[in-house]
Amino acid sequence: HQTKFDLTLVVQEQQGGSLGIYWEYNCDIYSSSQMEQMEGDFSELLARLATQQTVILSDYPILSTKDTERQLAHNPTPSTFDQSTVIERFGVVVKTNPIARAIVWGSKELSYQELDEQSNRLANYLQTEYGINKGDRVGIKLERSIAQVVSVLGVLKSGAAYVPIDTSYPKERIAFMEKDSCSKVIIDEEEWDQFNLQRTLYSSQSPDVELTPKDAMYVIYTSGSTGTPKGCVLNYEGVSNYLEWTKEYSRDITYSEVDFFSSLSFDFTVTSLFGALTEGKTLRVYASTEDLSQQLNQIVSNSESGWIKLTPAHINLIDEQTLVTSRSKVFVLGGEALTEEQIKHLRKNQGCRIYNEYGPTESTVGCIVNEISEDNEPFIGTPIPNSEVYLTDSTHHLVPYGSIGEICIGGVGL
Repeated sequence: HQTKFDLTLVVQEQQGGSLGIYWEYNCDIYSSSQMEQMEGDFSELLARLATQQTVILSDYPILSTKDTERQLAHNPTPSTFDQSTVIERFGVVVKTNPIARAIVWGSKELSYQELDEQSNRLANYLQTEYGINKGDRVGIKLERSIAQVVSVLGVLKSGAAYVPIDTSYPKERIAFMEKDSCSKVIIDEEEWDQFNLQRTLYSSQSPDVELTPKDAMYVIYTSGSTGTPKGCVLNYEGVSNYLEWTKEYSRDITYSEVDFFSSLSFDFTVTSLFGALTEGKTLRVYASTEDLSQQLNQIVSNSESGWIKLTPAHINLIDEQTLVTSRSKVFVLGGEALTEEQIKHLRKNQGCRIYNEYGPTESTVGCIVNEISEDNEPFIGTPIPNSEVYLTDSTHHLVPYGSIGEICIGGVGL
């Protein structure tokens, strides 16, 4: 029958003094399954109220035991994974294929052995000249280049965590990050030149530093859009777990290169940088001074690369003709909300796969991922292995299916 309101809860006194409850609802808004869930949750809440009368109202969970268990089941069961640090993984590649091309930057390139030796020399330089060791932090304030990649590896091999500082940031932000991070040294152009002039004085063998999964790997600062920028300290364990997941992106494809065109200060870059150097691929570095639109079309056209990490804003800079004529790609989107229109644009690349990756800086790059289906709905997906995700209200209780809530994240990547 016709209802006056979208949802009405009717309570009537029954014979014997009991109360009867029934629901009237608008079928155009609520489904029968939603109402069954609501009825079950409400009934269990009433039972709790009857037996736990001294509990503060906001402390009562609104989900039934059944629905709570169903929601918790969405999180993957904890699983084992290779906890080798990125430096250990890189070392395996060096031993396995030392002459393979590790980096290309314009007309310059380094083999894996050369990259290993240069980063070892830098690590020894940092230890000798600045006393860098485990637990320290070292800022990297360089343009995207071979020197920047060597610096990342060198800092990690010295035992320190790297703090990326984008040279385009305002001076006030740079000064804040350098002070707040307590970096013992900042590798800028001047510092790099000083090292480069005397690098042969330092050993090409890796320093004797034992890194563990729990050690800090990098510190990335949030945008500060809600106030003062916050430095997020992420460890090797979270990165290792994430890199294990990213192997999903390269399933069923062959490729030899990974494109590196985003800022080191954006954790999004971890995917490309370490996804290449821990898998024995060539990292093709694009200068930050070049036109981004031109770079993106070159990257999509690169027949040697198989997957590309992009922000949704990048999609608008890729020409339709480039997508049509390029080999089938795997597009990994992150950093912003993805729209159906952007997905449809990428679909012009015949046979492509598209992943929507979500995760704040605090959760190690991406912790919720969805492979976009043929309906092109831009859902963010489900937790990757060893991650936990809950949708809660303001009192941190789980909210019912179909409700709006806040995403709470846990797991090894946090």
